[in-house]
Amino acid sequence: MIELLVVIGIIVLLIGLLVPVISKVRTSAATANVTNQMHRISAAIGNYFNDFQAYPGALPNAAFVSPGPGALFTDSTNFATYTQSEDLVMALRGGLKWSTATPPKLDFNQNEIDLGPVSFNRSTVAPRKNAYVANVPAEFPPVGQSIKASANELPGLDYVTDSIAPEFMDIYSSPRPILYLRANASATAGNIVYNSKIKGSFDPTFAYDLALIQMYLQSSNLNGIKDDFHDPTSTAPADTGFSGTNLDPSKKAKVNPNRPWIIDYFTSPGGSSARGGGYLLIDAGADRVFGTDDDIIVGAGGGQ
Repeated sequence: MIELLVVIGIIVLLIGLLVPVISKVRTSAATANVTNQMHRISAAIGNYFNDFQAYPGALPNAAFVSPGPGALFTDSTNFATYTQSEDLVMALRGGLKWSTATPPKLDFNQNEIDLGPVSFNRSTVAPRKNAYVANVPAEFPPVGQSIKASANELPGLDYVTDSIAPEFMDIYSSPRPILYLRANASATAGNIVYNSKIKGSFDPTFAYDLALIQMYLQSSNLNGIKDDFHDPTSTAPADTGFSGTNLDPSKKAKVNPNRPWIIDYFTSPGGSSARGGGYLLIDAGADRVFGTDDDIIVGAGGGQ
């Protein structure tokens, strides 16, 4: 009996040692899969750029800030919360076209998704190309699916696939959207990131606008403001309009050491220029929280 209890004790001890190791191996494997997924999307963006000499998206960056993109669509209600991440998918897969109305507006046709994008030059008819990405069911959950945060994440967090257009979701067991930010071509050197949601207007002299991804990061339980990404109540430098304070004290934020008010999504390793070379893909990483050290960032050319 004593020998049996010793054996059982050893087995329990080994299991206790192995479980964390197995968990870490699974997490590492999932992170590698998502990183490969993002590089595959980045390659599709590169192919699109080679064909159109522009990074994907039917709408200009300014269309995604107040009053929002809804007015550009025939179905303004369902597209009031249309995002740049969804615009990426529409450009790579197809599904948008100009209406016959005067003035023309954009129409969404779900039956045309995966047929490839159409030309938005209405004066010429360009041949239609195939879709730049394949329809992988795990990447595109049912339209309108609301994805709640787990208990160990920020309180009240709710990642929403909010319009009827699809967006890329990562392939972790608890999926999160893969965010897309297209840099402004007219950005001034050193003007890395801006927040038109707080400043109240769009400024194309900044490379990136944080407002374009804040709709994915909403929580009404934090400071009474729907923003769990930065603390807008803090004093920020005049050129950014937001603070670099991550609101989750249990997580280590990705802060650029040279410009500590800027989350390290946006700046090159030197800290003085825009990262990505034209666009950024951002994933929440294994902890499922945006803005922390394990976030996965892929820019133009697939560089991380």
